[in-house]
Amino acid sequence: MERAEKYNISHLDGAGQFKPDMKQIKNMNCLFGLSSTLICIAGFDGYFKKLSPAWENLLGYSVHELLSKPYHMIVHSVDIDATNTESLRLKVEGFVNRYRCKGGRQVVLIFRKK
Repeated sequence: MERAEKYNISHLDGAGQFKPDMKQIKNMNCLFGLSSTLICIAGFDGYFKKLSPAWENLLGYSVHELLSKPYHMIVHSVDIDATNTESLRLKVEGFVNRYRCKGGRQVVLIFRKK
């Protein structure tokens, strides 16, 4: 339990309400903001929740654009089913899919656990 709590960004306060751990959120925001690699948090609802700026640099969409529409809108049509299957897993070990860039070109992304 102690180890799991270390990585939570929220916890229950005395009234049983979730209270964000502002230090952890600040650290996470710093990591995302300074990273030159593709980092993302995606929800089970099909939307990105948080992205590093590298996504904007690679795909040509602003981070705001990417957060405001379901990610299947930019996934190659052949890869949508596999992406949807992986997105329902709590732990993604690795998969490959293609994304459509704003300018029309396609890029292959390999997601893997490190």
